Amino acid sequence: MNKFLLILSILIGVVVSTFAQSYTFRHYQVENGLSYNSVICSLQDRKGFLWFGTKDGLNRFDGYTFKIFRNDPDNPKSIGNNFIHSLYEDKNENIWVGTLIGLYKYNPLNESFDLVESTKNRDIRDIKLDRKGNIWYIAGLTLCRYNEKSKKLNTFEQRVHSGATSLTITANDEVWVSTTDGFIQKYNDKKNTFENYNVFINSKPTISSWIEKLHDTGKGFFFIGTSNQGIKTFDLNTLTYKDILVANPDQTPIYARDFITKDNTEYWIATESGLFIYNIKTGKYSNLRNKFNDPYSISDNAVYTLARDKEGGIWAGTYFGGVNYYPNQYTSFDKFFPQGGGNSISGYAVREICNDKEGNIWIGTEDGGLNKLNHKTGVFEHFKPTGDKTSISHTNIHGLLVVDDELWIGTFERGLDVMDIKTSKVIRHYRAGQAPNELKSNFIESLLKTRSGEILVGTSFGLYRYNRAGNDFTLLNEVPGNLHYSNLIEDSHGTIWASSLRDGLYFYNPTNRTSGYYKYEENNRKSLSSNAINSTFEDANGGLWVATENGLNQFNEKERNFRRYNSKSGFLSNVFYKILEDRNGNLWISTSRGLVCFNPATNRIKSYTKANGLLSDQFNYSSAFKDANGRMYFGSVKGLISYFPDQFRQNKFVSLGLHHRFSGL
Repeated sequence: MNKFLLILSILIGVVVSTFAQSYTFRHYQVENGLSYNSVICSLQDRKGFLWFGTKDGLNRFDGYTFKIFRNDPDNPKSIGNNFIHSLYEDKNENIWVGTLIGLYKYNPLNESFDLVESTKNRDIRDIKLDRKGNIWYIAGLTLCRYNEKSKKLNTFEQRVHSGATSLTITANDEVWVSTTDGFIQKYNDKKNTFENYNVFINSKPTISSWIEKLHDTGKGFFFIGTSNQGIKTFDLNTLTYKDILVANPDQTPIYARDFITKDNTEYWIATESGLFIYNIKTGKYSNLRNKFNDPYSISDNAVYTLARDKEGGIWAGTYFGGVNYYPNQYTSFDKFFPQGGGNSISGYAVREICNDKEGNIWIGTEDGGLNKLNHKTGVFEHFKPTGDKTSISHTNIHGLLVVDDELWIGTFERGLDVMDIKTSKVIRHYRAGQAPNELKSNFIESLLKTRSGEILVGTSFGLYRYNRAGNDFTLLNEVPGNLHYSNLIEDSHGTIWASSLRDGLYFYNPTNRTSGYYKYEENNRKSLSSNAINSTFEDANGGLWVATENGLNQFNEKERNFRRYNSKSGFLSNVFYKILEDRNGNLWISTSRGLVCFNPATNRIKSYTKANGLLSDQFNYSSAFKDANGRMYFGSVKGLISYFPDQFRQNKFVSLGLHHRFSGL
């Protein structure tokens, strides 16, 4: 396993559908070092390098940077022309480069290019090598065969249907070529003749029978890409063809340019109408197109070339949008972010997440108000202040809690709203006041319903209990009444843990009437690592974890002290936000520099960043939720992600080495 293949495994980027297969792309354009955004051809060589031929230079990508090869008039060994039309690697790992003015062989030792003299000033459209060492290429529209050793050149200009457009050589060394007028031809070496098969004869009339691409699947059939009649297949046993995808939904013809095999049944097809993903068994397909408000969609609909890397990732070169990379998904994050007028979340800074009795997901943001995601339809409903007494008070949401058919909504400095979930209307507002049983702060940051049915409200100035009988609030005496409480949980023993913004961790148990606190002690490494507590979490074994602004803490109940974890322990960051647990005992922890999967039993850490398909490395406070099916949600400053931890697959390539560098991928 070479280093480059390992690098590629982290350079993933990820059209997004709710709770379905996600297709998210990472883009490489001139701003990232690509020589030109029009990418005409591509391949990955046996060393692992990716090659992209553009209208202005040949690019070699090593996972970090692009090395660009252009014509240098002062260097006779430079490539002869900057328009790269075709690429091919032979079994001896030679790279052959077709340009507008000839065919060149790349020498990796001195990074030079040698012209095949017989191709001088010819546009090389396609290149293949047969087992005998013959180089087959199309110069202009002429099919040619050249033997490098004997220097013998054969041209096939006088054949019937002479205009050649694309060629392929099968595993048994059969040479096939497509034509400008709708035929594919098989070369008979013994007779030096061609057998002709018309792949338009049984189809509807069309203005052009141009065949752009002939692709051998290696499974007994070809894909045929045409300019005006879409995609066809040709059965090598029956020597018959079928039209499989002819027109776009608007009935305009599909112009197909390239094909790549994704797996045994799935094929990716490059067209002028975006990418088509076609299942050869079911005949079903999806069409991925550029979406203006979606930075993760494919960058341009005119897709010219496809390459599949050794990890199974797909690289799509486009005419205006550079290169798009879709990884072979070892991680699968569904993304939710604002997309203008489309069905999307209303804000970027996702703060609070919970669900109601029907399974709908409620999402509070700090910049776009409240969202309801219908779990059946995947449709978002938005709630923002309107000035009406039944609307929410603020776009900045800091607390959410479902109580029966009510949604309690804490806001930043606008008090507490209570919404009737069935009507989606706010039925009560609570504001700070001077009366004894009123809140003393309008900043409502944390909400909790205990197993006994009590509702607790954490504010920037004290922790309160809601009194149903009086419809008012009582300041709790069990914890300090003048602190800012950022997070509340109840553990399996009935103990309430109240995290403060900067004054440590407090607890009380209403049954046995115990209370106390834990704080950072400068000279005690078994104390809390920070007084700035972001959240607490109880795992399936009853263990307590404390996420702070400066480290993760594991509580030792017997000794009443803590074990600390931080960046020195292998974590991405010292700032920990929120914790969830999967069914395998792994803790999923959001941080200021990515998402971490931590197994306390083995101390194994897997780290995920934007390079693995996250919206942002910067997650947000108090923003995590796990539903009844085990799906996890984490909010960031760029939107919301969700995923099933059990669906993550091990990346076998990365497991071969360099674990310390690319941990957990």
